[in-house]
Amino acid sequence: MHYAPDAVDISYRANSGVYLQGRYEIQIPDSFVTPMGRHNCGVLYAQVTPDINMCYPALTWQTFDMDFTAARFGADRRKTANARVTVRLNGVKILDTSRSRAQRRAALVRGPRPAPSPGPSPFRPTAPGRSS
Repeated sequence: MHYAPDAVDISYRANSGVYLQGRYEIQIPDSFVTPMGRHNCGVLYAQVTPDINMCYPALTWQTFDMDFTAARFGADRRKTANARVTVRLNGVKILDTSRSRAQRRAALVRGPRPAPSPGPSPFRPTAPGRSS
């Protein structure tokens, strides 16, 4: 990630994200003092934008907590419950959704089959230097 806190266009600032099960992505860009939009910190990519921007200035320690419940599928491979995610940025709940309507366009995995994991965690950072 690069350091450009004075850039007005958020696409020139540091940008990353976290995949949940390889299906959904939570955006984590530097979006301090920018109006909330579909590419700000805490966005469930292409689905839900938080109502509040709780980012601190660059080079300031920040906390980012996520609670995720995977979608559930029956024996017939039909979805029985949607995925849910809650995001807290700097101690403030900024995203709380009871459903994730669709998988991310660039999802690493689609459908009810298990997602590959890079290790013991279902969380995977987006590729370094890649902007979603």
